[in-house]
This record gives sequence, C-alpha cells and structure tokens, in this order.
Amino acid sequence: MVPDSRTFTGMETTILYKCPACDHTVEIKALSQAGFMAAVGAVILAFITFIMVEDPMPWEVSDYLWYLFFVALVFFVPVLTFHPHWKHPVTGEAETSSAKVDFEDESYIEDFKDPVQRSIIKLEKHGFWRGLLTPIIFIVLFLGAAAVIGFINYTFFGN
Repeated sequence: MVPDSRTFTGMETTILYKCPACDHTVEIKALSQAGFMAAVGAVILAFITFIMVEDPMPWEVSDYLWYLFFVALVFFVPVLTFHPHWKHPVTGEAETSSAKVDFEDESYIEDFKDPVQRSIIKLEKHGFWRGLLTPIIFIVLFLGAAAVIGFINYTFFGN
C-alpha cells in the first residue's frame, strides 16, 4: 500500500492508500480521531447515563435496549477508525512520490488559513491517547474556570 492522496473532509483529514499491484484503495484516518471520538462518546454516554438514572420510574426493557444501543455506539465509532489500521498496517517500506501524504507532515497545514482547521490538523499528528485526553482536559479546564468564577461571585459579591 502506497499513500496516494490526503484530503481534508471538514472535521478530519484522511489519507488514501493504494495498492500498486491491484489498485485496491483504503482510506485511513488519524488515530487521534479515534481517541477524540471515544472521548466525545464517553462524555455523551455519561450525560445519557445521568439522564436515565435520574428518571424516577423503574427501567423497562426498552430503556435497557436504548442504553445498550448507546454503549455499543460509543465503542463502535472508534473501532471504525481503528479497523483500517489493523487490517492494512502501514509499514513505511514503500517509497511515495507525492508530498504531504503523511500525518506527520508539517507542510500540509500551510494550505489552510482557518484556525480551527489548523488545530484539527495539528491534533492529527499525535496518537490515540492525545486525541482522547485533549477534549477531556479542555472540558475540565472550562468547568474549572466556571467554578472559580462562581466561587468568586458567591464569596465576594454574595449573589
């Protein structure tokens, strides 16, 4: 498999790998996207768990089925990103003729002016764990800042 092209889809970049012998193509996403989707799924699952546990009525079979569906979805979405990496591992042995087709490539970011797109492309250079921890750290910092502002408001202004 040889990297053929790299495209930005709006929320991520994908690299299209092509077999020189049979022209079979595989689209591979960055591992950090799998971590990001796992973190977002975990936050959504925690929110859904909170909503379903707070319900005063006992759970019915349909409630268990819906919850099982959400849990399966949270695990299934990152596996979709991992599957091409497991099935078609990139060994780095084949030489490529085109530039800017590696997630580690710094020059790919120069084509984008939007800071959100540039941040997404910078995040893709890193692995699964950084993609998993980045949104969680951002949420903790945001909620921590809100708690500090609330504490100051309550302590000093009495509102």
